[in-house]
Amino acid sequence: MISKKEKLKRTFVIAILAVLIILCAFLFANIRNILAMEETSELEGLDVIYNNIYIRGEAVGGLTVDQANEMLTKTINGEYTADKTLIFRAPNTDYEKVFTYPELGMGFDVEGAVNDAYNIGREGDSGENRATIAELDVGGRYIDAEISYTIDTVKDCLRSIEDEVNEVLAPQGKVMDIDRTASAADEMLRVNEYDALIYIATK
Repeated sequence: MISKKEKLKRTFVIAILAVLIILCAFLFANIRNILAMEETSELEGLDVIYNNIYIRGEAVGGLTVDQANEMLTKTINGEYTADKTLIFRAPNTDYEKVFTYPELGMGFDVEGAVNDAYNIGREGDSGENRATIAELDVGGRYIDAEISYTIDTVKDCLRSIEDEVNEVLAPQGKVMDIDRTASAADEMLRVNEYDALIYIATK
């Protein structure tokens, strides 16, 4: 039969072991958190956009902000938009004038999109940033670039053809309405990224 003293001794040993196990688990969890924080800090220290981030389908991971701006300015604000056109046609005539998107001042807010891409995985605390970076490894992140242009540039283009359009419209007793035509172009540019036709508004 086990004595009372022996029982107390065993209970004491079990209690000490339980405390040690809890302490080890606590230390292990803290060490993991510290290592994760250090890893995140190292990643945050890299002056590049994290991998698996795309802007309008273009991979920008591993690039600095300047490199991404330069690349996207050349691609989506250069090669891509240069091929897109807006055709202005005078109603009931054969007259039409073609302007490319760059001529109309239409492009994409590359700088804003690149800044958004760079901040992914940097905006939260270390734990949130680490989780975001881990998500990027699994699924990536896709960013759109906002369309950027001013209606004044569109109106300047229309003013450049105003005389010839009015000459063509003269037999109908009409002239071009620049404001209404620019408004129609404005609506088209907001939603369309392909060649489009707009009938010139008259008054």
